[in-house]
Amino acid sequence: MRIRIAKPGDAAGIAKVHVDAWRTTYDGILPQEFLNRLDYGNRTNLWIENLKTDTIL
Repeated sequence: MRIRIAKPGDAAGIAKVHVDAWRTTYDGILPQEFLNRLDYGNRTNLWIENLKTDTIL
């Protein structure tokens, strides 16, 4: 395994894990409508912006 700092090109993969984790973890806790609205494209854009900064989240 190799661990490295994420880059903007990793955003789509991170977004998929992010959305899928929320949908799995919060199933039955948060309203299903909210979980259904989580969007890979929107999360990808969020992560692209987050990863452009020099700040580690």
